[in-house]
Amino acid sequence: AEQKHRHFYFSASSSRSLLDTTFKIMDLTLKNGRPNSYDHGGSVKMDGYHEGNYGHKGHSPLFQNVVFEANQTKHSSNDAYKEGGAVYAYRSTPFFRDVTFKYNFAARGGGAIGVSSADTNKTITFERTKFIGNYVDPPNFSVNIQMSLYGGAVFLSNDVGKVVFENSTFDSNYIKINGNCCTNEGGAIYAQSLYDSLIVRNSKFRHNKVYKPDGNNGGEAQAGAIRISDMLAHVEIT
Repeated sequence: AEQKHRHFYFSASSSRSLLDTTFKIMDLTLKNGRPNSYDHGGSVKMDGYHEGNYGHKGHSPLFQNVVFEANQTKHSSNDAYKEGGAVYAYRSTPFFRDVTFKYNFAARGGGAIGVSSADTNKTITFERTKFIGNYVDPPNFSVNIQMSLYGGAVFLSNDVGKVVFENSTFDSNYIKINGNCCTNEGGAIYAQSLYDSLIVRNSKFRHNKVYKPDGNNGGEAQAGAIRISDMLAHVEIT
C-alpha cells in the first residue's frame, strides 16, 4: 500500500452487513499500510454499531495464514491518540489463525492490534499467532501534549469480552517511552476492563520491554510482558 492507504475497511450499521468467520481473508501479505487520514488501523479497520437491549455488535472475520508487516497508524503530534498499527477492531471480534504480525507500529497503543468496545458475548481468538517486533512509538510532543502508552503488540480496552491466545509467540515487542507525565504499560499486551476471561495458553514471551531510548523524556514503565488493569473476570496464563 506504500503507506498511502490501508488494505481493508469493514463498516456495519445493521446485522445485514456484518461479517462472520465464514468471511475469510487468507494467504496474503499485507504490508506498508497506513490510513490516508489521521486514523487507527494501518492495514485493517473494522467498525461495528450499537444495538439497543443488546450492546455492541460488529464483524468477526477469519484471518488465516496472513502476514501483517510494517503497517502503521497515521498520526501527528497534535492528533496522536491512534491505536492498532496493523488492525483496529471497534465493536468487532476477529479471529486470527496462523497469522504473523511483524514490525507494525502505532502512536498510542497496540503496535499490532487495538481492540475497543467489542461484543462482550463473543470471543476474540489468536491461534498460533506470532507477534514479532511490533511497537508503540509516540510522536515528538510539545510540552503540553503528552500521553500514556499501552501494549507494544496488543491493546485491549473499554468493554471487551473473552480473549484467547493459544500457542502464540510474543518476541521483541516494545514501547518507547517519551513523556515525563505518563505511564507506559505492557511491552507485549495491555488488557483493561475485560468483561470475560483473558486466557493465554501455551504461549511464549521473550525480549518484550518498555524502555526509554536515548534522548527521549522519561516516564513510568510497567510490565515488560503483560499489564492487566481493572479486570471484571479472571485471568488464566498456563
